[in-house]
Amino acid sequence: MADNEKDKVELKLNDDAGKKGKSKLLIIVAVVLLAIGGAAFFFLGKGSSDPSEEEIVVKDVYFFIPIKEPFLFTATARPKGHLVQIKLVIEVKGERNRDLATHHLPALKGAVTKYVSDVRFADIVDSKGKENFKNGILKALQSRMNSLEREPIIESVLYDGFIIQ
Repeated sequence: MADNEKDKVELKLNDDAGKKGKSKLLIIVAVVLLAIGGAAFFFLGKGSSDPSEEEIVVKDVYFFIPIKEPFLFTATARPKGHLVQIKLVIEVKGERNRDLATHHLPALKGAVTKYVSDVRFADIVDSKGKENFKNGILKALQSRMNSLEREPIIESVLYDGFIIQ
C-alpha cells in the first residue's frame, strides 16, 4: 500500500507540473499575440478622427521632365559656325500636366529643334544671351502646347547641359 500511495503522489506531482507548463505556455502565447496585435494596430490603423492630424493633400506639385536626347545644332557666325549641344529639362505643375507633356514630348522636341535652327552664335555667347535663348525655347514650347491642348502647361525650361565648341 505504501508503494501504491507513492505512485499516486508522483502522479499528482506530474499532473501539477504539466498543468503549470501548459498554463505558462498559454500565457506566453497570449502575450505574444497581444503584442503582435498591438503592433499591427499601431502601424496599420494609425488613422485618427482629429482633423488636425489628417493628411494634407498637396495639389501644386512640380514635376521635372528630362528630355533625354541632347539637341545638337550649329549656331551661325561669320567665317564659320559653332557646334552647340544643349540638354533640357521641362518643369510642369501637377500630374495632369506631367502626363500631357510626356504624351506630347515628340511634338515638343520638334518645337525646340525648329527654334534652335535659327540661332546665331552672338546671341548665345554670354549669360544674358543664354537666358534669353532659354526664354525663347520656353515660349516656343508653350506656343506648341497651346496649339495642342489649348493651354501652355509648361512652367519653365532648365538647362541640364550647355556646350559650345
